[in-house]
Amino acid sequence: NKDLAVSTDTMVEGIHFLAGTDASHLGHKILNVNCSDMAAMGAEPKYATLSLTMPSMDAAWLQRFSDSLKQQAEYFNVQLIGGDTTKGTLTLSLTIIGLANKDKVISRAGAELGDDVYVSNVLGDAALGLASLQGQLQLPKEFSQAVELAHNRPQARVELGQALLEIANAGLDISDGLVADLGHMCSQSEVGVDLELSAMPLSPSYRHYLDQGGNYDSALYGGDDYELAFCCSPHRSNEVNALSDSLGLSLTKIGTVVDNEANAVRLFNNGKLVSMLDSHGFNHFS
Repeated sequence: NKDLAVSTDTMVEGIHFLAGTDASHLGHKILNVNCSDMAAMGAEPKYATLSLTMPSMDAAWLQRFSDSLKQQAEYFNVQLIGGDTTKGTLTLSLTIIGLANKDKVISRAGAELGDDVYVSNVLGDAALGLASLQGQLQLPKEFSQAVELAHNRPQARVELGQALLEIANAGLDISDGLVADLGHMCSQSEVGVDLELSAMPLSPSYRHYLDQGGNYDSALYGGDDYELAFCCSPHRSNEVNALSDSLGLSLTKIGTVVDNEANAVRLFNNGKLVSMLDSHGFNHFS
């Protein structure tokens, strides 16, 4: 009584991760970004295949990568059932196969007018982490370490996704940026979303960045967060709060599903319209 849920993600050196990134980070990240796709649907990840392209055979690198991948596979109860190994530019491509309920999955097409829009944990740290690793952003050590870890080791919200099956009307994971991904939900649900800037959940690292003259762009457009955004009826707010408590994970209301002709995301600050947001995010060919 299950359907198969299948997703593939590819990570290429120099495009999706920096040259020299520790192999243990890559083993962690490649499985988590795929499990995040399962979480977005409320599916249970079960099996994976991995295609690994390497410029040369490096036993020490492979050991670190494999140990980290195995740790995450055991955490999510995922079995690696096959794959391929070739020579070339360092590239990781993982296909995840999961099980989804036949009668209920979370999609991007179910948002209803008046729904509250929530997001898990915090936004923007991964993008700040990339800027820090690239030397484009200087933060105190404890903050730089935190945001770099967020970039290198995202955490798929699989347990949250499964719990949202009975609560959420629509949802997705944030991979290309909050605004871009909510834009997909707006298009498929034929609705708009009004976001409240003052409600954005931000880490101490991000708030320090703001205090030093930073902006909200990383939280709105940065991507690589792999948190879940979802919408549900306001009548379910108590259930959302209870779920947050049971998981020990913050779930923050950041906006409302509305009717607007553009089926787009609008940004408000303390209730005042700031702008209609262009749903740009990570572009794989830019």
